[in-house]
Amino acid sequence: MSGLKILTAMLGKWKIAGTPLLATAIAFITACEEKQPAPAIPSPTPSFPREAPPERVGKKSPVAILQTLHRASQEMALDGFQFDKPQLGWPFDCRSTSTSDYLHLLTENGYLGADDLPLFSEVEIANLSDADPAESPFAKIPQGKKNFFIRKDGAVVSELPKNQISKRQPGWLPR
Repeated sequence: MSGLKILTAMLGKWKIAGTPLLATAIAFITACEEKQPAPAIPSPTPSFPREAPPERVGKKSPVAILQTLHRASQEMALDGFQFDKPQLGWPFDCRSTSTSDYLHLLTENGYLGADDLPLFSEVEIANLSDADPAESPFAKIPQGKKNFFIRKDGAVVSELPKNQISKRQPGWLPR
């Protein structure tokens, strides 16, 4: 039954047929039925298993390297949660024992390209879990005399407050 017939039947039962309200309602329903329906919002395509190759690190800058690592790690953690795969997640959640273990996990599951692994040779990764706050440091990379850090929320900073380092031992995974 069309919206116009339903509305006419309802208004007739309410004894207000023939009023300006009926004419307005009929015009509105007719206009709505003439328009194309709004396109359905596509459901997000699951990224696990990975269908597309990971993005290559275009630059060798420490910020680009950290951002690429963070994006890959965040995608893997989200896929682990969405598809109930405990082996995918933040380093502590997937039981990584070293930075290289975690990088290989990202590579094996298609979140990082194997060709980019040498770019991550200087990176140290924190022993984070999903429960850690967003301001927690996730990874660091030295550049000259200073370090660049990326937090779990994706912000790149050059210094971290002393109380921000994970209380979990080890705080930073060994290479």
